[in-house]
Amino acid sequence: MFQSILVVRVQPGKGPAAMQVFHDRGVLSECAAAIPGFIEGALHAGVEDPDRICVLGTWRDAESYRAWGIHPARAAQLADIGHLIAEVELAEIFGPAFQV
Repeated sequence: MFQSILVVRVQPGKGPAAMQVFHDRGVLSECAAAIPGFIEGALHAGVEDPDRICVLGTWRDAESYRAWGIHPARAAQLADIGHLIAEVELAEIFGPAFQV
């Protein structure tokens, strides 16, 4: 399995609203339905800075993650929530080295 980390900074003061929009929009469930290699995801708000949001994803393989990057569902998600994002701080996928 592969793990993706997406860390975004939303517009100042919009962290809680962005989390709600992300949830209401069903972004993670839509990914699960649209991308066969998407296994699960989680959304986290920064403890010290709630305007930083981290999306963690688990993928079957790196190709599934890349497929999400160009999928029409992702474009639709960005059209709906992209106005809340001020900056993408990190977007990366990590492959398995070993598991405990």
